[in-house]
Amino acid sequence: KEVVSGTKGLTCFFARVRTPDNKLNGVKIAQLKDKLGTRQLPTAELELEGTAATVVGPIGRGIPTIADMLNITRINNAFY
Repeated sequence: KEVVSGTKGLTCFFARVRTPDNKLNGVKIAQLKDKLGTRQLPTAELELEGTAATVVGPIGRGIPTIADMLNITRINNAFY
């Protein structure tokens, strides 16, 4: 496969944290981030080794895909 530099080669995936039998789906917290913003919502670096996932959106268009999802979420949260 061709390697693309920057964000153009990223693809968006959906992955469940746990499998149907309640085991971790290859997700490991590498470290929690020490951030200046909202501390009630932790941010972490994740390692996804052997994680089962489903592609969401077009291959190589991960940033535009997640940006659209975030915009919809922001609009929804503004009303609720």
